[in-house]
Amino acid sequence: MLYNFYRMFTSTKKNERYWKNRKIDWQQAYWTPNHSHRELIMKALERFNFGSIFEIGCGAGANLQRIHELYPKTQFGGIDINNDAIVLAKKLLPQAQILDVGVADDIYFSDNSIDVIFTDATLIYIGLDKINAVMKEITRIARNGIVLCEFHSESWWKRLLLKFFSHLNAYNYKKLLEKYGAYDIQITKIPKEKWPVLPWIKYGYIISCRI
Repeated sequence: MLYNFYRMFTSTKKNERYWKNRKIDWQQAYWTPNHSHRELIMKALERFNFGSIFEIGCGAGANLQRIHELYPKTQFGGIDINNDAIVLAKKLLPQAQILDVGVADDIYFSDNSIDVIFTDATLIYIGLDKINAVMKEITRIARNGIVLCEFHSESWWKRLLLKFFSHLNAYNYKKLLEKYGAYDIQITKIPKEKWPVLPWIKYGYIISCRI
């Protein structure tokens, strides 16, 4: 119980160290382009006209593979904190314009330089110490839209419970995105059958907005 209480106040750096140093078979563990939740991300992208798209926390590039299949003329790329994941992504996706090691709160693109920015289970590892810096960076770079597949709740109590019983973070993304100038925000619950594991059953949402 005391450990759970301690984890509520741990910084994002602990999660960053974990993912940066994680040694796994990225292709076996995360190369799942046909996972059912990815279709919900693809559906959300239909809202936007885009010629460029960039994923923050791309892992080995499973989402980018689906995007390249559906939008073969679109320029695409991503960053991830884990070097092994990026090495594999470059091998599997030689068509990508850029794949690089990077962090979510310090991205080297100029303002309004990418049509759509998206994340998939990345911001759940970003704590209160850094979420505002990350959202500011995402909204700075995005030209037309943002799509997030993350944990969302308007209840501060439910967000606190999630943090207490796990090391993961949910946010009120309507409020957070509006803070940085986003509008036309759509928030859709991920159906249980699309991601039938906790905490996704309770907290998983697709959030999209315009910039």
